[in-house]
Amino acid sequence: MSEMTSKERILAAMCREEVDRVPVVMDFWTAEPEEQMFSWESPRERIAWDREWGFDSCLYLPSPWEGDGAAKTDSAIEQRVWEESSPDERYPILCSEWTSPKGTLTSKVRKTDDYPFDTVHFFHDFNTPRYVKPLLASGEDLLTFIDMDPYQLHADRAYGEWRAECKSLKQLADREGVAVGCGGGTALDYLIWAARAEEAVLLAMDYPEETLAFLEYLNDFSDRRVELCLEAGADFVIRRGWYESADFWSPKQFTELAAPFIQREADIVHQAGARSVYLMCTGTMPMLPGLKELDFDCLQKTEPVLDDQDLREIVSALGERKSFWTGLSAPMHIGLGSPEDARAAVRTAFDIFGQTGFLLMAVPSVRRHWPWKENISAMMDEYRAILR
Repeated sequence: MSEMTSKERILAAMCREEVDRVPVVMDFWTAEPEEQMFSWESPRERIAWDREWGFDSCLYLPSPWEGDGAAKTDSAIEQRVWEESSPDERYPILCSEWTSPKGTLTSKVRKTDDYPFDTVHFFHDFNTPRYVKPLLASGEDLLTFIDMDPYQLHADRAYGEWRAECKSLKQLADREGVAVGCGGGTALDYLIWAARAEEAVLLAMDYPEETLAFLEYLNDFSDRRVELCLEAGADFVIRRGWYESADFWSPKQFTELAAPFIQREADIVHQAGARSVYLMCTGTMPMLPGLKELDFDCLQKTEPVLDDQDLREIVSALGERKSFWTGLSAPMHIGLGSPEDARAAVRTAFDIFGQTGFLLMAVPSVRRHWPWKENISAMMDEYRAILR
């Protein structure tokens, strides 16, 4: 078989088609300033960096809306921010109130030493474990959020600068033969962001109709965002399921509250001729019957060691219809492991997945403070040895 480009290899693997070799597509944690971009500062440098390591590069389109997690509120919504203190609390309480003619919502979090913001966003990982007062606590709150329309679903927007940025990125990707991805939507992640986890589950149980209306509103927004990215040239879309797993929800709740939106996004992606990827890291096993019924192409970032997940059972349940973008546990094999641990994990991954419908990576992402150079070098050495 002739040598494929990284784009051809990645997209073929996602659809369980024949490839010249299993693609290696890695994620590196770049959220912290001191880890920003590891040793690259531009998409072009990232492609060169990936090639130096032997990875298959892909680039990602920016979101058409900045600050999706916070929502870009219009002038009809006013936000007030203040701090409170309490003798019962170690940390100051950071408070945000959003007011509009349609209603008011408030949220309060403990401003711990590592809290990175001067305000409270509507939805963010940092909120959930720090909530003093969650954003959403009742069916009325869910409906108020919709009525306030913080994402301005029907507002006219100008996308000139964003389209120009996407066009430049897509042209670079086409010249270099690399795939272009984008972020998709989510459903139950929103509820986990908007309340303490146990309260989010109870909220959905106590107010099922309001919960579905809330999720419909947010997925109308994310579907439009996905459509714009597909128009701009995205080859694949990754939908979030970090907090949609059995770590939080029952299989019945997943089927009722998450699955319809996963399928809807997959349909949109497929209609555009692109690939649909769904991310679920842990808590996957009880969700296998539900996942099997959905038409996304690739299951991404399934943790292979932690959480007692059985990758062989996952492949047995889904392998005829799905591809798998996983292989090594980033924290266990790259972060805490030795070079031989990394080599052994590669051998195990190939034994489980074979060379069809498999994209190799260390999940969920590699952190800079780990001994990543020696362990990834060992991973790639073993990968090459298997392919000889």
